[in-house]
Amino acid sequence: MSVHYETGTYLLTSLKQDTATHISNHIHEWRCRRHLIKFKIDDQFLTEWFTKSFIALIARDIARGGCVIEEKAITHA
Repeated sequence: MSVHYETGTYLLTSLKQDTATHISNHIHEWRCRRHLIKFKIDDQFLTEWFTKSFIALIARDIARGGCVIEEKAITHA
């Protein structure tokens, strides 16, 4: 059975943290999906999508950090 991976941005914009998912597991999943996308995406979009992928409390904390680069947002999370 072959697996087809969507290589568009839907891989990232559809990721949503569940309340039972630990932050580190969610970040790991984000990074795995991110590596499947083979084209350049502006850091502003990546940071916004990353932040929105978390539950509200964590998303607010990340947003308050004022991060505009994806890796800084990941570190802040």
